[in-house]
Amino acid sequence: MKRWCSMAMSGLLAVAATGGAARADETEKRPWKATINAYLYVVPGGVFGSLDGLVPALRWTLSWWKLDLYSESEIVVDFGDGGDSFFYAWSELGFTPLDWMRFGAAIQRTRVVMTALDFQRGLFVSATIGFVTVALYEFNLGWATPTWVGAVSATF
Repeated sequence: MKRWCSMAMSGLLAVAATGGAARADETEKRPWKATINAYLYVVPGGVFGSLDGLVPALRWTLSWWKLDLYSESEIVVDFGDGGDSFFYAWSELGFTPLDWMRFGAAIQRTRVVMTALDFQRGLFVSATIGFVTVALYEFNLGWATPTWVGAVSATF
């Protein structure tokens, strides 16, 4: 392994959804906001890949009623071996039945967590209390060894 652990902290930990779509009244009250995210990957028997660089690309959210579609894409560049570079993507289709609760389906494509699947898919649930959102993601259950991702977000 090269410098993956330090890259995971600065790169992948800032990836994925921020815990639900912003409501119109919230946007009008606060013309700006900042969100800090932290993610913990639990991969039983998993192997993390090697990486020397990371280049972020595109992040967007589309919301309608209580549904939202979130997607984030990056081009991950390995400066040590260009052949190890790859396209990373994380997408979610979420439903927010209550202001504080969100759940849905998620899919990610990564070579960072080595599994038999090119696309990892699963479910998630999140809860927001005040300015903190806590989420739990499960990927691959029923297809391969499950990967669990815990997330904590704070929005100011």
